[in-house]
Amino acid sequence: MKLTDEMINTARPGVKPTRLTDGHGLYVLLSPTGGKWWRFKYRFSVKQKQFSLGVYPKVSIAEAGTKHAIYRAMLAEGTDPCAYVQAEKAERKAEMAAEKAAEMARQLARNRFTLNSNGNLYLRLGKRRIVLSAAETGDLRSFLNTNQNVISKVTPCP
Repeated sequence: MKLTDEMINTARPGVKPTRLTDGHGLYVLLSPTGGKWWRFKYRFSVKQKQFSLGVYPKVSIAEAGTKHAIYRAMLAEGTDPCAYVQAEKAERKAEMAAEKAAEMARQLARNRFTLNSNGNLYLRLGKRRIVLSAAETGDLRSFLNTNQNVISKVTPCP
């Protein structure tokens, strides 16, 4: 029997966790404290597995059904949905770490290099501070622009 919002909302938690099944391994787990989690239970490589699809009502019945259909299709293709979700999370975590590192590098550059309204460039190298005039800043820019191909081919020393 398919679950409805009314069925989930009227269900009262018991002393033990209770399941409200929707079919094909999809169910809502009611905790004794009143929490309601969507779960997907399945068998992959002879092992019984399960994972959470989200918290009800934040994840609606329609969203849970869509996710469930996607994960069942993965199972039919021979892919473990839990491993797929874990790999996806790890990829997102790595992307966030790379973005954070890039932002830190930009922040470091902002702290190290400052260009004022007169066109003077201030460089901070350790405790030393170097000031380039507007003309010197222009020369440096033209040097970097013309030698960009050469600079990108230089590899750091081991």
